Amino acid sequence: MGVHNRLRLLALASVLIAGCSSSKTHSPPPVERDRCLDAGPVKSVEYDNCVADREASQSMALSALLDDTGDYPQPMEIVDVVDDIYQPSDFPDTPVPMLYKGAGSISTTEKRALPFKVKVTWKYSSKGLIPALRDRVRMDEMERLILPAMQDKGLAKWVCTVTGGKQREWIFYTRSDEAFIAQTRAILAQTGPYPIELSARKEPALSTEMQSGESLPENIRITPKTCVE
Repeated sequence: MGVHNRLRLLALASVLIAGCSSSKTHSPPPVERDRCLDAGPVKSVEYDNCVADREASQSMALSALLDDTGDYPQPMEIVDVVDDIYQPSDFPDTPVPMLYKGAGSISTTEKRALPFKVKVTWKYSSKGLIPALRDRVRMDEMERLILPAMQDKGLAKWVCTVTGGKQREWIFYTRSDEAFIAQTRAILAQTGPYPIELSARKEPALSTEMQSGESLPENIRITPKTCVE
């Protein structure tokens, strides 16, 4: 075999070896097993819920990453440990654990101007204390709509949000229960429906003095117990 033929064979072998190496380098990555299959078979309720939670998690993470307003909701704290601002008597007498987030107080002037107490209730079926992620995403969406709309116009004041017993409640004081309910429905109609219930009652009027005869303080404390009552 001549020198030129040997060189051609060596060159061809090099190309073949390089081609094989290249094909290994660019081979597609292995397909990962769908973790939602651990929840249940495809098209089952458990599988669909898992997929919905995964998509909601991705959407929420992207929204938090792109958000530059500072308005993205922060997680609520579990209040099973007595904080410095609360005493044991400040908590409702219930065995149901809960998450609580609330305003520390409301002024006496505001309380007199906002005589109605409104509860916005969202019930969920999660097995744990907190709602499923897909529900939390929708809850946060609703909260970002109604809180500014109610408070900016002076119609209402948000006082607390309580989660527990398979429901989350947003509690407000408002000038008019009928106006609050109508405004809430109008705002949420744009992106709803949302599985909420609205209830309201008129609070007892504040007297000018306390039972001890002292004048009412300028600010009234809001505790987990008084908020959910």
